[in-house]
Amino acid sequence: NVDGIVQGLQRLTGSGKPEVIVTYDLAAPSGFPTSVTPPVTQLVVPAPTSVIALFSQNIIVQGHDGDELPFPEARWADTIPSLTQARIVQGFENAGYMKVATTEDDLTADFKLAIDFREFRITTSPAPPVADVEFSAKLFDADGKMVDANVFSGTAPVSVTNDSAVAATALDEAFDKAATDLIVWALTTLTASPQGPGAASPYPRRAPSHALA
Repeated sequence: NVDGIVQGLQRLTGSGKPEVIVTYDLAAPSGFPTSVTPPVTQLVVPAPTSVIALFSQNIIVQGHDGDELPFPEARWADTIPSLTQARIVQGFENAGYMKVATTEDDLTADFKLAIDFREFRITTSPAPPVADVEFSAKLFDADGKMVDANVFSGTAPVSVTNDSAVAATALDEAFDKAATDLIVWALTTLTASPQGPGAASPYPRRAPSHALA
């Protein structure tokens, strides 16, 4: 206890060894089919919603006893909702669609893409460990009517579970898969509905990997 108090005083006074925090980022999706055509309508992407556990900068590992935070020295560059929002918007731009923005840009858009994250963690049970990313997406028109909805997911193998760099890389790969599918689906749906709701999306729906009982 005394050692802990001394270490705390050292951190407060700046005389202790500084804590080193490693920050990881996500890459924006960039590999899209050449057949994807950017629509003429405008899209706004609000910050995704999520459960409280995912509203953080922590790299989360889910084991036998629930969620763990095994990497106290590692962080995402921003909270998971804010970071994924930025990279998804960049992904739309990488696909050649520039009429996309966040709600912070005060854009009056033709459509809104609402995203809710269900998973963004390393799962170690049951083995083998994988990076697991899953979210739902709903497209609304300017009147608030839902045009279409889908569930997207991506996984990536994790070679070791005690290395934050390996965990972050695997989650980045899983996110890229899910976000790429999301962007292709959204652009296809918007192209099929250039003036608003009514046209069915040709992009097939995918059942969620975590079905509710």
